[in-house]
Amino acid sequence: MRPPIILPCLAAFVSLLAACASRSNSIDSIPRTDDQVEIVEATSLLGEPLTRPELNPETRARLQANLDDAWLTWQQDRTDEMATIWLGRRLAYLGRYNDAIATFTHGFRHHPDSHKLLRHRGHRYITLRQFDDAISDLSRAAALIESRNIPDQIEPDGAPNDQNIPLSTTNANVYYHLALAHYLKNEYEQALAVHDRGEPFNQTNDDQRVSHAYWRYRALRELDRDDEARRFLHWLMDGAWYFIIENHAYHTLLLAYTTQDLGTAAQLDDGDGAIYAPTYLYGIAAEHHAIGDTDKARALYQQIIDSDASWAAFGYIAAEARLADMN
Repeated sequence: MRPPIILPCLAAFVSLLAACASRSNSIDSIPRTDDQVEIVEATSLLGEPLTRPELNPETRARLQANLDDAWLTWQQDRTDEMATIWLGRRLAYLGRYNDAIATFTHGFRHHPDSHKLLRHRGHRYITLRQFDDAISDLSRAAALIESRNIPDQIEPDGAPNDQNIPLSTTNANVYYHLALAHYLKNEYEQALAVHDRGEPFNQTNDDQRVSHAYWRYRALRELDRDDEARRFLHWLMDGAWYFIIENHAYHTLLLAYTTQDLGTAAQLDDGDGAIYAPTYLYGIAAEHHAIGDTDKARALYQQIIDSDASWAAFGYIAAEARLADMN
């Protein structure tokens, strides 16, 4: 069982109350610029306050300029679905996750059945460790996709890759994040069922294939369905050649699982370690855990938590969840 969430000090508690209160404010009360980094956005699964990330001045200036543009576009038509989504996304890139959720929530006034708003709000509920809310939003989005036969669409990137080729799609992202939310709650059977439902949408490109496959494999291993996991891995990787633009970490980990040559994050990393270190480390830790080396797994999980990696990274959140279960 995970331990009860207890904030370590009164100051953090007060900050958290302020953050929670901001969620109920109207979108008009959200400040256009907010450079405060000590604001507590969420509480970790280990009971620690999670504050907004400190960004270097150049990065902050660039992200703020993007947010300013998003504000101007939204002001021109506050009912526009995509303008609202981009405003929320730009807020989230600055670590203002509660403001982002408030923005997406505002969008439902004009678009009550928007699977896109549900997709993005669900993602940020995962960021804030509010998994039940994420599952509620993303389940509804999936139901809308299925009941209305909504065609999939490429989702524009907020942070384009080196080749400036958007790779993910809205529908695939709905099922990806829904399965992940179940996984983080130890609901592995439900995660696998969601992967099955989302299968038609994750075949657009190899980046989507390997990201969905990675979490499917991890769910199978958590269920001790090891033979099935190995067969799936063999089917996926045996003789296959993948053209990967973004998801090198997932692809590399799948290759490492195939050979059981886990190595270290530094050895597996292909140069994107500063961004994907939690992904590599969690992938290695979880496989050690699956083969029974819990001491090694625990040390690697803790290494993620002790690092300066983004606490919004899925590998970071998953490490928290595993440590909470082990404590």
